Amino acid sequence: MKKTWFRSIGIILVGLLLIFSVPSVSAKSNSSAKLYSVKGRTITVSVKKGKDISKALNAALKTASKKGSKKKIYTVKVPKGSYPLKDVIHLYGNVRLELRGVTLKCSMSTGNMLLLGDSSINSSAKKMSGYGTLQNITVVGGTFQGNRKNTSSLIRVAHSKKVTFDGCVLTGGGCAHQMEVAAIDGFTAKNCTFRDMPGNGSGEKQEALQLDIPCGEYIFPGTYLDGTPMKNVKVTGCTFKNVPRGVGSHSMITGVYFDNVTIENNHFSNIAEEAVVCLGYRKCTVKNNVIKDCGAGILFQYFKPNVQSVYKSIFDGKKSVNYPIAYDANTEISGNDITITPSSEVDKSVGIKVYGYNLTKDTNAIGHGSHDLIPKNNYYVSGVAISKNKITTSGHGIQFFDVKDSSICDNTVACNGNGDYDGIFAEFDSTGIEVAGNQISNAPRYGICFQGQSNASAIENNTVKTAGKYGIYLYNGSSVSGAVSGNKVSNAGNAGIFLNKDSSAGSITENHVTASGRGIFVHQNSMVQGETSGNTID
Repeated sequence: MKKTWFRSIGIILVGLLLIFSVPSVSAKSNSSAKLYSVKGRTITVSVKKGKDISKALNAALKTASKKGSKKKIYTVKVPKGSYPLKDVIHLYGNVRLELRGVTLKCSMSTGNMLLLGDSSINSSAKKMSGYGTLQNITVVGGTFQGNRKNTSSLIRVAHSKKVTFDGCVLTGGGCAHQMEVAAIDGFTAKNCTFRDMPGNGSGEKQEALQLDIPCGEYIFPGTYLDGTPMKNVKVTGCTFKNVPRGVGSHSMITGVYFDNVTIENNHFSNIAEEAVVCLGYRKCTVKNNVIKDCGAGILFQYFKPNVQSVYKSIFDGKKSVNYPIAYDANTEISGNDITITPSSEVDKSVGIKVYGYNLTKDTNAIGHGSHDLIPKNNYYVSGVAISKNKITTSGHGIQFFDVKDSSICDNTVACNGNGDYDGIFAEFDSTGIEVAGNQISNAPRYGICFQGQSNASAIENNTVKTAGKYGIYLYNGSSVSGAVSGNKVSNAGNAGIFLNKDSSAGSITENHVTASGRGIFVHQNSMVQGETSGNTID
């Protein structure tokens, strides 16, 4: 009887435990249900309009990443509406975030609105070295509205593969960059809008969409600083308006290049400085963009003349690197419609500028971030084709500095400014440059000018109308190794074609010069090596 009694008590206790354990499991389930619901591979966030969304959205994204895989992407969907954001939203791998019709308003005083990973993993070599382990991420739609008090970027992503932002709007903020991305293989921004970014007031270069390289705490803190470059980048169909700079980079490691970058069919307006800044990009295409009312158009740099933000180390200066220099940029800049207006904030008012630099002595990098010793070298750039661009400019049209084996063909440059500005200008030992089929009008100084021991392979079939001084000008040891041929020059103030101070041309043939101060003028130890024939001077 006693054994039966104890057995009965045990059965009753087990029954009671089972009864009381059920509400505990149910409560946990209900708690998750309050934050989101799951149907198939779609997780829908449960939140009231006008309420903070950060807790529910973070829970949904975490669940989606845990459930998902490379072949099984989960979608997190937020109902249409406007929501304040009181905490950072953390993205993880194998997730599609649907934000169509959603506005997220930053109510934080610091911190990103959207961040890949979190502080526990972003400096981890295992998780975030190279192109990382958090991959296959898409964000569709959504307006990210920053506030002036928060100087953090709105969106920040580094060390990943296959990251796409499609139709997102980034507006406002007190940040230097609305979106910062670094060390991504396969980054796409398409049909996105970047607008109304006043900058953080520091006076530094500030791109709305910054493509960066994580090598030092100053330029990309809080992540793994192994110097992994961007590659396979597409920025297409995007709008940039009322921002300091549009898209690009301003920090580099010598010998490290962003590979396969396409910036195409975008619209830029009211940009105080450059619309596009390509620093150390190879296999690059900048094509069919509309650039209106900007301080400068497209800056393509292979080095920086003031050695600012140039690195020769990674891991915040702890490891020096020595990568070989690759000179051939294999780049096309074509079909862009560019209008340059006066701006007090831009370094150089120019439609398109291509820049290499001959560093003649070992030099310590200056400015914030890098103080590395950069070795002397001629960091020139070659393989750049500039074609079929339409440029209306209050400053310069097209400039080449220390550029080799490249071309400027079939562009239209219309100048409307006053000062020492030129249509096409090459300097600092630029060599092997083809200049053909361009139309240049109203250049305040020179239509086409090569100086500083620069060389054109040919200057042919260009039309230069109304140049303040010279239509075509070779100066200070510069030359055309082939022909100056088939050009039409009219209304040049001093001379149609002028070779001056130890300059030369292979031949000058079949040119037509009208209504200019002089026709063809060869002066001060300059010479034509071949024939001068078939020219018409009216």
